[in-house]
Amino acid sequence: MPSGDMAPAMVDIGIPEFIRDKTKGRPHVFVLMPFGARKQFYRRMKEKVEQEVGLACLRADDVPAAGHDLLGKVHLLIERAEIVVADITDANPNVFYEVGYSRALKKPMVLLVQAGQEVPTDVRGLEVIRHGIGDDEDALNELAEQLKLRLTSRLALLRDMLQGDKPTPAYVVAAPKHRPSSVGDAIRHTFGDNLGILGLISAFGSLLGESSGVELLSAEHFPLRFLDEEANLYFIGSKQVNTASGEMLKRLQQGRTPDWYIGAELPSEEVGSYEEALWRTYLGRRMKFAPEKREVTGASICVKDRGIVVRGPHPAYRDRVAIVLAGPTTLGTGAACLAATRSVLLSAIQAKLGSVRIGDKRKTIWALVEGEVESPSSALQVDGVKVLDAGAYE
Repeated sequence: MPSGDMAPAMVDIGIPEFIRDKTKGRPHVFVLMPFGARKQFYRRMKEKVEQEVGLACLRADDVPAAGHDLLGKVHLLIERAEIVVADITDANPNVFYEVGYSRALKKPMVLLVQAGQEVPTDVRGLEVIRHGIGDDEDALNELAEQLKLRLTSRLALLRDMLQGDKPTPAYVVAAPKHRPSSVGDAIRHTFGDNLGILGLISAFGSLLGESSGVELLSAEHFPLRFLDEEANLYFIGSKQVNTASGEMLKRLQQGRTPDWYIGAELPSEEVGSYEEALWRTYLGRRMKFAPEKREVTGASICVKDRGIVVRGPHPAYRDRVAIVLAGPTTLGTGAACLAATRSVLLSAIQAKLGSVRIGDKRKTIWALVEGEVESPSSALQVDGVKVLDAGAYE
């Protein structure tokens, strides 16, 4: 292994592209082994990891390094890995250096060592899998299980929340728009529907790679008959801007309580452009969650609002999911979108759900969230979103 500093200019130009080419944009496991060693065992490991764990599997000699700094390449592969696997059987100095670098980055790690060999004291706190001389299917099965347990909470939560048993095709249905120009500087930040679009596309890129198959469809041109398509459907915004969103919300709830509704107090008031609120009906009692606004340069701007996240099996296809992310205003919708696509907020939803697991796609779950900005010109941030309540329909 060459010593010395990595060469950022050389690494940044080519190796990331090589990694993306090899992984197709998927998260990867990086395997620390001496170059060219135990090729048959590594081939079987790669098959096992990619087929059963769903992550790409690489070691350094999978990625060309001609013209690039070798140490920089290894650093980058470790930095971008979800999990690191290290075969320390031969006590190779390069492998132990890479183990140390991985530990400094606090990467989840699993060690492999041949049966009968001692494990160095410095790494005895890590998970160790002992294997035989050959392919050792039992060791590879154990490795697959350990990798599943060590998938980052971010990816695991995103997969649990967003991905159907059959993840594609998937359609994000939204009506992104700018805020009114009267708000001045506030128009510059990403808001509402845009947060959901960016969050979902980013999440599916992490989960499925470049070939995610996710399409963005215009809410304005989305025919209601497409609700019966065999696909995963993700609706952003209330029915005033996304008619299909309101219809799917009804289908997911199926008349069960609590019943969530976004609209005017009376259906007769829902004509043209109208003021919306979030309504909850439970045990015969109807409760209103109204947006909180502030006057700015002659315009009434929302600074706090609630939104809802409702996710369940597609009403017609149990191996697909349908999700509604919506609020009365762009702030409420933005809060719902962040709650469904950020791991820290998904963890908060899971805590509110208790014994019901987010990953149970047989159940329809809901979450009430609140978004607040410090000023009308501020962008909504993750720390400005709270999960107020969550539950599951029986």
